[in-house]
Amino acid sequence: MQNNSKQIIGIAWMLCHCLLISIMSAMIRELSAKFHIFEIVFFHNIVAFVLILPFVCKSSNIKTRKLPLHLLRGALGVISLAMYFYALTIIPLTQARAIALSGPLISSLLAILFLKEKTNWHKSLALMIGLAGSLLILRPGESDFSYATLLVVVAVCIWSLIDIIIKILSSESTATQFLYLTATMSLLSIPGAVYFWRTPENYTEWLWLISIGIVFLLNIMAIFNAFKYADVTTIMPFDFTGMIFTAIIAYFCFDEVIKSEVLIGGLIILISSVYIIRQELVRQKGDVIPENVIQE
Repeated sequence: MQNNSKQIIGIAWMLCHCLLISIMSAMIRELSAKFHIFEIVFFHNIVAFVLILPFVCKSSNIKTRKLPLHLLRGALGVISLAMYFYALTIIPLTQARAIALSGPLISSLLAILFLKEKTNWHKSLALMIGLAGSLLILRPGESDFSYATLLVVVAVCIWSLIDIIIKILSSESTATQFLYLTATMSLLSIPGAVYFWRTPENYTEWLWLISIGIVFLLNIMAIFNAFKYADVTTIMPFDFTGMIFTAIIAYFCFDEVIKSEVLIGGLIILISSVYIIRQELVRQKGDVIPENVIQE
């Protein structure tokens, strides 16, 4: 009974994560009309860093011997966020969200190609089905194809590379990882923010920019607690609720209507991803957290 309660708590945190991601996507779309993407990325990082700094400094274990990896993770994080945020200003929010669901598929594919990870026919079939779902969303060759969708694909690929770095850094404390991640991303986003800087004109604009960082930090807490309380195969199916939240917000805020191929493609990707994650957990006999969700 107690285990069931923990699973429910984990699901609740996962739903919170999906809602926060959807809200942040809409905020980025709204802010991009007045501020450059690099300035938005800067506030996204620096606010989270400032808010988390007092809590992290209380930890007695924030030293690291893997500084180059932390710097690399931060650099990749800034690049991928800039790509993803820019894509959100061009393509429908639901389309970007659906493509982002393919993270576990791309991680598995990269592991097979570059890490020589063993696979089997049913995992390979799940990968092909999932990638077919991605093509259904991207629709290359169609008249309404947007190259901005490829930016989301590249961003998801970078998140998959970050997964590998996170696994290497897993021996270090969560406080250490959060500190170096937000600090590095804040520093690396300064040059772009300074070059394209536009000073907010009123308190409302300041509040919107600060809120981006707050939502980012809350999202990290949500996804961390989701995987803390529940099994990955239990909560991953609920990742699709992000599509629902995004569709609702996009409709009321930007008059966007989700396309049927995006909805179907996203569902195909989700089913394939959940299956692959389940197979990976069985193979490793342990929990594997898809960390790229945290990077969104």
